[in-house]
Amino acid sequence: MRRINEEMIRTVIERQIGQGADSFVIYPFGAKGKLVKKTLNEAYGIKEKAIIDNKLSESDASILHSKELEAMPKDWVVLLASHNKENYQEIRSAVCNDTGRVVCDIAEAEAGKFLLSYNKMAIEQCDSEQLQQIFDRTKREWMALGEQDPYWSVLTHEEYKSENINEEALRKFYASGWLNVAKIVNTLSRNEVVNNWDELKELDITEVGCGCGRITKGLSQVFKSVTALDISKGNLTIARDAIDAENVDLRLITDLNEYRNLPKTDIVYSYLVLQHNTPPVIEYIIGEMLKSLKVGGIAIFQVPTYNKDYVFDFENYMTQKEGMELHLLPQKKIWEIAYENHCIPLEVYSGVYTREDYNSVMITLKKLK
Repeated sequence: MRRINEEMIRTVIERQIGQGADSFVIYPFGAKGKLVKKTLNEAYGIKEKAIIDNKLSESDASILHSKELEAMPKDWVVLLASHNKENYQEIRSAVCNDTGRVVCDIAEAEAGKFLLSYNKMAIEQCDSEQLQQIFDRTKREWMALGEQDPYWSVLTHEEYKSENINEEALRKFYASGWLNVAKIVNTLSRNEVVNNWDELKELDITEVGCGCGRITKGLSQVFKSVTALDISKGNLTIARDAIDAENVDLRLITDLNEYRNLPKTDIVYSYLVLQHNTPPVIEYIIGEMLKSLKVGGIAIFQVPTYNKDYVFDFENYMTQKEGMELHLLPQKKIWEIAYENHCIPLEVYSGVYTREDYNSVMITLKKLK
């Protein structure tokens, strides 16, 4: 045990911030507790969620008793701010029996050691029957969205709501797809997959989740052939009306197992689609996407990979209200799938493709064999 100083406090706070923590409780609130508060507030601009001090709580209603910690959210990291030998064990025993909470003992912090965060996403695996049930639910949601708000279901801006759709909005909607096509071409070029436009014209591409054909329309003018899939009949009907190209094959996916029938392709692409499926289904679809690649083929897809509060539990999920959903798949799992399918990463970069509290990435993989 060492005497707490500001450097130790900063070390502990920075380690926790680096692991995604942003909510802190200070306990107790003696001289060192006040120093922790000052450092947290002034050096990092973070307002503590609560102050705990059993003695001070008797006279100050804004200060909590340690017993109240049990009812508080577990994502609040407790900063233990005491090295007083007289009540050292008493203070720690009041909070350390709660194993579901991160407790950072500043007095015991050692240089070079990291305090392990509990912010690990709880994601339950599913069997094949559960996977199909989840897929059926997702299909219902997107069948409904495809009937009610097809364009908005693809790009969630007010101008694309059914009541606002007009000729100018439709022009903007399909024009926006060219930006995605350009990004695909640029990705292939800088990774030396192609060297000129003629080589692009020799490649087949599969688009997983084509929606209303926003990107598909442009793909048909760049690549040799396009296979475009979607689970929403309404969206796919609009895509068929919007795209007049003989090299486009639009397919409605009605069963999860149909992803096993993806055609062998040079490129497989997915954008703003996987995130609307649960983690086990995302894992399944990515696996089938990579299986469909020819040797030397390229997978380009966007998927959220982290949110510190994310939890997936099958039983609980199936009781929730249906509608547009946002899910993720941890990067660790993506690399495992890539390895199983003989793919190596060429690029990974982050972007705000979803809500800002979700870490979302664009991944490019190459199939070796």
